[in-house]
Amino acid sequence: MRRLLFILILSFSILAGLWIYRQFVAVALITWGDDQVTRDEALAYAPGDPGVIAARAKYLTYRAEMPDPQQGVAELRRAVRLTPYDYRYWLELARAAENNGETDAAAKAYDRAHLLAPRYFETAWSLANFKLRRGESEAAIEAFHEALLISENRPGVTNGRAALNVFDVLTQSLGLDLQILQRVAPADAEAQSWLAWYLASRGELDRAMEIFRRLPQDDGVSRQELVKQLLHAAQGGGRFAEAREAWAGLAQSPPAGGELILNGGFEATPLTDRYQPLRDTGLGFDWVLRRHAEVVGRRDDELAHTGQRSLLISFPMAMATPFANISQLVLVEPGRTYRLSLYCRASNLPLEAAWIEIVDPRPTVAEGELFAVRVQLPRQTADWQLVEQTFSIPSGVSAVRILLCSPLYRQVDPLRRADLRLDDLSLIRVD
Repeated sequence: MRRLLFILILSFSILAGLWIYRQFVAVALITWGDDQVTRDEALAYAPGDPGVIAARAKYLTYRAEMPDPQQGVAELRRAVRLTPYDYRYWLELARAAENNGETDAAAKAYDRAHLLAPRYFETAWSLANFKLRRGESEAAIEAFHEALLISENRPGVTNGRAALNVFDVLTQSLGLDLQILQRVAPADAEAQSWLAWYLASRGELDRAMEIFRRLPQDDGVSRQELVKQLLHAAQGGGRFAEAREAWAGLAQSPPAGGELILNGGFEATPLTDRYQPLRDTGLGFDWVLRRHAEVVGRRDDELAHTGQRSLLISFPMAMATPFANISQLVLVEPGRTYRLSLYCRASNLPLEAAWIEIVDPRPTVAEGELFAVRVQLPRQTADWQLVEQTFSIPSGVSAVRILLCSPLYRQVDPLRRADLRLDDLSLIRVD
């Protein structure tokens, strides 16, 4: 009796080991093989494995040198018979049947896959796309909405990438229709943020701003990405009031004392440094400190005029290009008079001094209508020197860019540090 039991256990172990070995070889052939021969060999090792059968069927349907979609569909039907409750094989059958022109069979397979996995985004997304391809627009819209409701990164928060994919698919098929997109998008702030982002990226700034105004304020990545897109659309279209409104969604406090320039004392870190999506974009209404190959520009705490920091621009070497890399965009009122005021300290600059340009930032305006004011800065001053200039804003100009410039310094004395410091920079309306 013991010998018989031993023989039975040994036989079972051998068979189990052989089965495991054959399954391992079959999976390895499917994973690493790249032709029909390896898939045929895999099927010989594991003829009853639905995963191996489905892999061979997909190869025959889509990748074979001489595709055989009819045989692929037949083998996928065999796979779902072997594992009738696994949605993955039903989904593959649906795609293969649709590819083979068997739309009714595909519809049943898509429905079956969704019924088996109703909380999986992939099945809902696939079913919605199929309905859209069949021209069932209303059913597709409802199915896409359902797909986004279950696309959550976390409870109650729609997956942003999934939302953008849905908006894009619907727009390509049905055109940019705000009512359709609003029906599809869930009501949570994440979905609505990405809807506003999508509309702004398609030139629908007014509609995007309407959604933006209804959203709660937060510091999330979707909010930052939305503000970036709104700034890009608004500034690119010369609509600076809307750009400033979007920017205020991230700015924690307005300028003090009626001044128009944010952070005129350079005390606070620019928002573009605090928010990753805004870095190196040149967008917004805070200081933009672009890199220059031969000039160093940074907020510095040495010799600050008041407060704790000033803006330091150093010229440690000869320059290959002029410097115009530090600026700030400011919203103004057309026809009004303003006064620019700042403190400046300069040391050992070459013969030509630096200056500030107040320029028209509109991206599309006739060259003869461009507005610019030049404010000359001292070349050498041991003490902080007050620099002021009053100017009027022409009609049609609703924003200006304050731009720090210097000429091309081809010769710089490396033994004497040449630098320029600015602080307490303000722009105030005086009329």
